[in-house]
Amino acid sequence: MEGYKELLSDDFTGVAGSTAATVAEFTKDASGAWEFRPMVRGFDSEPAGFSAEMGSASRP
Repeated sequence: MEGYKELLSDDFTGVAGSTAATVAEFTKDASGAWEFRPMVRGFDSEPAGFSAEMGSASRP
């Protein structure tokens, strides 16, 4: 597609049993440059707890 760059492709089988998922993490380094890290991560919490769990440290 013109004007678009595919950053991640996943079929979500690794998180099929989850109720929600995040697909990537964007961070800025010390120089202010953005870094993209693919991170398909499933969650099983209720909607109220999802945002707190989503912001927690990654599971190994």
